[in-house]
Amino acid sequence: MDFDALARSLEDLRNRHRVPGLQCVVHQGGEQHGLRLGRTAPSGPDVRPDHRFPLGSITKAFTAAVVLILVADGDLDLDDPVEEIVPELVGDEVGLVTPRQLLSHTSGLPSGIDDAPHDRPRGGYVVDQCLGGGLVHPAGSVFSYSNLGYVLAGHLVERVTGMSWQQAVDSVLLAGLGARASHVVDAAGDHHVPGHAVPPGTGPPRTVPQTLPAPAAPAGSLALSAHDLAAFGALQLPDAAGSASGGLFEPGDLHPMRHDQTGDGPAGPWGMADGWGLGLALFAGGRHQWWGHDGTADGTSCHLRVCPDTGTVLALTANATTGLALWDDLVDLLPSLGVDVASRSYSRLPVDSPTIDAPDECLGRYANGATTYEVVRGPHGALSLHQEGIHYADLDVRHGLGFLLRERIGARATFVGRFVRPGGAGPVSGLQITGRMARKVIGSATPGRARRDTRGALT
Repeated sequence: MDFDALARSLEDLRNRHRVPGLQCVVHQGGEQHGLRLGRTAPSGPDVRPDHRFPLGSITKAFTAAVVLILVADGDLDLDDPVEEIVPELVGDEVGLVTPRQLLSHTSGLPSGIDDAPHDRPRGGYVVDQCLGGGLVHPAGSVFSYSNLGYVLAGHLVERVTGMSWQQAVDSVLLAGLGARASHVVDAAGDHHVPGHAVPPGTGPPRTVPQTLPAPAAPAGSLALSAHDLAAFGALQLPDAAGSASGGLFEPGDLHPMRHDQTGDGPAGPWGMADGWGLGLALFAGGRHQWWGHDGTADGTSCHLRVCPDTGTVLALTANATTGLALWDDLVDLLPSLGVDVASRSYSRLPVDSPTIDAPDECLGRYANGATTYEVVRGPHGALSLHQEGIHYADLDVRHGLGFLLRERIGARATFVGRFVRPGGAGPVSGLQITGRMARKVIGSATPGRARRDTRGALT
């Protein structure tokens, strides 16, 4: 790989997308190369190799890894119902969900997580969130990305180890890697690089606080350097030695993370990946399979990719909301530099197709837990999506009922989605936006009240 060309390209992309700072680490051919560009803030210090960036949802891969280490030690079984560890869930359908389903986002639990006081015990929080709410879909039937599912997985770790989730991930996993982490939910959470919102146009990036509620930490609280993120990814390589984990666990204990549980059919992670294992997503584009995870915290965008076939690991951390667009551009560029990374863009349809007049069966109300969407037809026939009674986004529907969702408020981002027919045929029964599957519950197209997922579309 031409690392000088990579550095020049990243600097160009950083300036184009107004990202204050980033880190990029490439592990290839047994060698590791690291780049750091820009500053921690527009007027802050230069980015160092040890600066820790909030990883957002890449945290879920670390939670999954801890669960699998406990499975390898015989302390957990992937296919036992969670009510055996959390008896408060006995008698509720959530209690029959398994750790395997939690880690593969096939549990049927809703995506959203409510705010909670930072001193709220996770056990009470997760039980309150799970009980009585029901499942969006029968467990094991459909991929539907769930932050709540990973909060429950983190609580299983606490029940089994007797430690807090933070203590467990630090001592069971990160200590073996020699990685230094911070947690954005800690009182001393300023030990990480701040995130930035980049407004449209030419306005300067604006520092934003991290808002993840402390009980939801297993779904998104870790902050790490790209170097430590790449070290974690390298555990998935075939030649990863036991010494890479400091002797605390065997790297092979984590290889089930790469066993696809879903595929990308009507019930798969369409628009996010080509499949999903136990904590890692499958990206099948290009000449090789890649595994990894993406994460957006408040004002940060981080990405991990691992190709076991070629022994390549790529980790990128960026401290701006535009880091996701930078990543898309970098993926397009990397083949010319010698790395054919596979990914899925959150803002580009997997297969471009003509715009169509969407059928009336797409109209109505859709729900994923307490998060509801209204799809209505505007005066000129186009579809729009409403949340909390507000015209939130326009839908550009394509052949096959995939669509581009273009936000009208907030960051005005574009996300991919699709209307879902059961088994690929029959009437529309749901919609899927960045992996979240919402079930059609009312045929009416009248805008109503709704609650947005407090962690946004991508975390």
